[in-house]
Amino acid sequence: MDIDIKEIEERIAAQVALCRGTVFWEDEPGDYMDVVGQICVDGGVIIDATRAELAAKRRILRGGETTRFIVYRAGGAPRPDDDFLYDIKMASKPFVCSMEGVWAAECGLDPKLTNTVMAYSKFFNSKDRKKRLSETALPKETPEELQLAMVAACVSSRASARNDAVRDSVTRLTSEHARGQEPTYALLLSTGLLPTFWSLVSDVVGYAAPDGTTPTLDDLAFRMLQTRCSNIMPDGASMLTADAIRILDDLASGTRTRPDYDSIVASSREALTSMVPVQDRTMNRLAEEDTLPDFDEWILTDMTNRSETGSLSVTDAESMKESRKHTLWFDRYKDCYECLASAARLREGVDLYESESIGATSLKALFDSYCERWFTIDAAYRTFSRFFRSLPNGRFKVSLSSLKASVQVRYDRYLMNLTDKWQFHLMDEGTYPPRDIPSQSSFFHDKIARELPSVEGGRRIGVIVSDAMRFEAGVELSSILNDLSLGRHGKTKSSVSGMTCMLPSYTQLGMAALLPPGEMSIDLSTGNVVKEGALTAGLVNRQAALSSSVKGALALKASDVLESGLPDISNAPLVFVYHNVIDKRGDSQETEGEVFSACKEAFEQVPLLVSALLGAGCRKVFVTADHGFLYQEQDVESFNYASVEGLHDLSALGNGVLYHTRRFAVGTSIPTSDMLVEYSAADLSLVGEYKVAFPKGISRLRLSGSGARYVHGGASLQENAVPVVAVEPIGRLSGVERTGAQGFIHGRPLISGPMITLDVYQTQACSEKVLPTTVKVGLYTNDDEGRVLSAFEKTLELSSDAPDSERRKTEVRLPVMNDIDDYDKAILRISARVGNTNQFAPEWEQELAVNRAFGNDFL
Repeated sequence: MDIDIKEIEERIAAQVALCRGTVFWEDEPGDYMDVVGQICVDGGVIIDATRAELAAKRRILRGGETTRFIVYRAGGAPRPDDDFLYDIKMASKPFVCSMEGVWAAECGLDPKLTNTVMAYSKFFNSKDRKKRLSETALPKETPEELQLAMVAACVSSRASARNDAVRDSVTRLTSEHARGQEPTYALLLSTGLLPTFWSLVSDVVGYAAPDGTTPTLDDLAFRMLQTRCSNIMPDGASMLTADAIRILDDLASGTRTRPDYDSIVASSREALTSMVPVQDRTMNRLAEEDTLPDFDEWILTDMTNRSETGSLSVTDAESMKESRKHTLWFDRYKDCYECLASAARLREGVDLYESESIGATSLKALFDSYCERWFTIDAAYRTFSRFFRSLPNGRFKVSLSSLKASVQVRYDRYLMNLTDKWQFHLMDEGTYPPRDIPSQSSFFHDKIARELPSVEGGRRIGVIVSDAMRFEAGVELSSILNDLSLGRHGKTKSSVSGMTCMLPSYTQLGMAALLPPGEMSIDLSTGNVVKEGALTAGLVNRQAALSSSVKGALALKASDVLESGLPDISNAPLVFVYHNVIDKRGDSQETEGEVFSACKEAFEQVPLLVSALLGAGCRKVFVTADHGFLYQEQDVESFNYASVEGLHDLSALGNGVLYHTRRFAVGTSIPTSDMLVEYSAADLSLVGEYKVAFPKGISRLRLSGSGARYVHGGASLQENAVPVVAVEPIGRLSGVERTGAQGFIHGRPLISGPMITLDVYQTQACSEKVLPTTVKVGLYTNDDEGRVLSAFEKTLELSSDAPDSERRKTEVRLPVMNDIDDYDKAILRISARVGNTNQFAPEWEQELAVNRAFGNDFL
């Protein structure tokens, strides 16, 4: 044969460069014995040991450690017992003159694998692939192991275990296929490794094409999806191993690969859904299934049907919403779950109100019951309306339209009944505000003056007045503030109580009432309020009123604080911050429909203001409001208007004899009408010779150019009950802990099949002293690596406040991967989130023995 000596020299030089010791060239056929004497290698000495083993050995031993020898021997090696160079050979780097031999040497392969290397020569045309193959931690001692390692190199897997490498390969090819790009699949095909890939997939994932067909990525993806929802597949459907679930979960949980998972689902969705029996498309049957978005849609449809018939309880709706929080499609359907949970809360709240309100026979009883329980109806209506508005136009929003109508009817019935009772007892009470109910008019005296500290201590009082934050919204805000982080200063504690605002329940009067005490009068020409002879409208006038009572007090706009931060308040014993998001949005006819979204915006902004005030030395911050509001999500034309003859004519005179809005009228002369409830100024603790009238119930007065959905000024608990939220720093949480978790395995502590089932038990009911916690449940190796042996780690939110321990249990089923057969023991573990970090620490664990005769054959 033609021999290129220069090429041989280059290959030997490359081999010498890869090692520091002797290189041994065993030329069994003797193809190069005639030219070996002509070969010269820089930095190396070639010794021909053919039939001269002892002489060669002496030369090597005398050469010392500094000389690099290339030992050549032709004709094949003797038996080890007869081989004088056997020790030299074992300590040397083998060399094969063929290109395959060079590749094998570059990749750290045994020369006996040269034939396997030759069979996949196209693989070795890439330096990157050879580098990945040489660096892999996978074993490469046999042809089968080498083939797996080459597949892993093609997909850039860094796995060190066989099953991990196969899962990486399937993940890579499935992901690329979902994008319509298959470079890796084409690479496996061109290098001849595709049959190896499919063979590995069969061994590890359990996938094989039907008889007479060729395996395809489409079919593999479909079967993996089918396996992921095997619990609701018909009997007889062929399932893969738990590795298929692990592969899909890795795709779905990765930010970059989630679109690939969605694409796979889209291509198989119709076929898979057709396989699910109609009787299984219920919330109970699908509670743990999230492979397809259709499962959420079926759950929501079932919940909607139950809600319309009144059979969906709050417990079931909330439990379903919580259980779906960590599922794949929850973000898409979150608002739908919130709608249905809110509708259930409203229905049960109205039922409770109707059974309790008969016994509320005084103004105080009505007010106390509202602030303790009934306010939840308004909160539920707010959340239902906000989430319904946010739903995209489509089939589900249409399907909820009848539920929306029933929610509206039920809420209106409650609203009218409660308002009638409130107004009835108001008329019996006489003067307003009631003496036995906390009032806005005494807020400054009761809450500010009594707690006003000395400025020398650097401690001060902060007050945030959030325009139109009604009581139910204040309760939610208090819950948000109850765990507000102040960084290194710890956290906050918050409490909420209710008080009545002034009547009429509108901004000018409410804001004036919150200022230092004094007599108040309404200016009929503008609706503005004068207190102790001074105007109170606007920041300048309120600053003057505060300063006259408390030296150094400051009045600030929330928008300025949010934009530029607090000014220096070190010399201010009292700081009032005026926040206007809710009323600003609601009072505009164009944006009144966004008032519940404005409440959410207030929940985001007010904590920032509280944090700033506490951080600047306030020892306590109060959050309150000037008034509440009525809001009904319906067409303006459908409202009940109080038709008062002559009212519009008086308003049109423009001579200051009458000022009126949708919910009240104030003037020296108000037409008498059965549709109005009338008070003198003195009856409402106001100064002046004028009267104030309110439409009966929740009806509106006709007024052009203003909205009718969002109104305030009248006499209803929604307008009149305002919150007093008291917030103070508490340093590090003392006496407060997070609930714990325990596991109770079903059956013996033995893994003998494809599934492990346990109950996760929340050890304590959540309360002010016991906070919720997030846990992960999984199966792991009992070594330092802690490899995951279950198809997924199940995430749960433990937030139940149920006193009944049975209601604090959640069943978890974990498919077991075949990797577990490499171990005789495994650890079943529940890990809890560490604080607000993304780290988890062991909370409970149990060691399980492994004894599986059939692996995952029956998944």
